[in-house]
Amino acid sequence: MAINKFEKQALKEINRNEQITEGLSLSLLKWFFKPKVKKAMKKLASDGDLQSTIITFNQNAKKLKDDIKNHPRRDNLDPELVALINKL
Repeated sequence: MAINKFEKQALKEINRNEQITEGLSLSLLKWFFKPKVKKAMKKLASDGDLQSTIITFNQNAKKLKDDIKNHPRRDNLDPELVALINKL
């Protein structure tokens, strides 16, 4: 019984240390790449093709949601598909 308790405590400590290390490395990566990402997003914001693509995507997503709501056999649709569409 004591060995099992010790193993659980050791595993909990290992997992906690891995989470700290992963969190630290992720925050360092974000800190290093933040200026580059900002520059890229500014360039993309002024791109007309990207803006038209985003508008078209939003229109198609809205049309798809409306089609699902008005579908005559909506109860028979796959629930995972309906959940995916609702995330759009």
